[in-house]
Amino acid sequence: MAKAEKTRAKKATPPKQDTLDFDELSPVIKALFKIDPELRALVEQGQKEGWFDPDNQPRGEQLWQNALAESEWYRNNGETVREALTTKATDPAQWEILIEDGRAAVLDYASQQGLTIPPGSLDELAEQYVMQDWGSRPFAFRDALQQYIDIDYGSEFNFRGEAGDVEQTLRTTAKRNGLTFNDSWYQGAVKAVQNGLTQIEDYDRDIREQAATYWTGYADRILAGQDMMDLASGYMRVLADTMERDYASISLLDPDIKKALMGEQPMGLWDFESMLRQKPEWMNTKQARDEVTTKSFSVLERMGVIGAGGTY
Repeated sequence: MAKAEKTRAKKATPPKQDTLDFDELSPVIKALFKIDPELRALVEQGQKEGWFDPDNQPRGEQLWQNALAESEWYRNNGETVREALTTKATDPAQWEILIEDGRAAVLDYASQQGLTIPPGSLDELAEQYVMQDWGSRPFAFRDALQQYIDIDYGSEFNFRGEAGDVEQTLRTTAKRNGLTFNDSWYQGAVKAVQNGLTQIEDYDRDIREQAATYWTGYADRILAGQDMMDLASGYMRVLADTMERDYASISLLDPDIKKALMGEQPMGLWDFESMLRQKPEWMNTKQARDEVTTKSFSVLERMGVIGAGGTY
């Protein structure tokens, strides 16, 4: 009788399952099962070998941890990614909160930097923000989003936000030193600076080095950080006053300014004014007409044609 009962008891013991009983797995194991085909196979292996059986602990847990640590997926994904993927699979509500934070961070950064994020790319970037922990890795965040730098062709400045600030700084430096560059040069410079490949100071130095070869008489001062616009201000004032022109309309590219200041020895201010007064255009100024009139009266007085003071 005892032998028969023992036989029946043996038959009553359920056979070990070769298929995964998903409902019996912990939330974390369920998450891993959903994430990657390699992890799915690993979980199925663990189920077959009894790693998750309560009676096989802590040995089963250790076997599972070892197998997971040796997996290709584990080696290729950092802790932040693993945690994020687990949250995505086990806690959809919390995952949506993280993604919403990611969307807000991406849009805020885009606004600051002058980027245009295509609507279809926002959710993908938000997920990358969470997965790759861009909040703690600003350089990775910057590098990933620089492809979305927006170029506004036809406007005064090609870029907006911080990218626009870089462009404006470089354009101003070039203009104040009498140089011009095409839009392609500025676009390349801004992207290089925004991508962290170089610093804006490198491009500022490049502009000044080129300006120094143009205005050789002021090379040292330009390389030291002074702008040619300031160095030429006295000449621009003489030109404005002598030729009766608006000072604000005069640039370093004005032919008279270039003639006075280019070369190893810039022209003196007195010589510059004298040169301007020899130009035919000077005769059209009020001061030229007044000077001619004054001289004419002086001649007539000396000839006795008119009396002193201009009376006949």
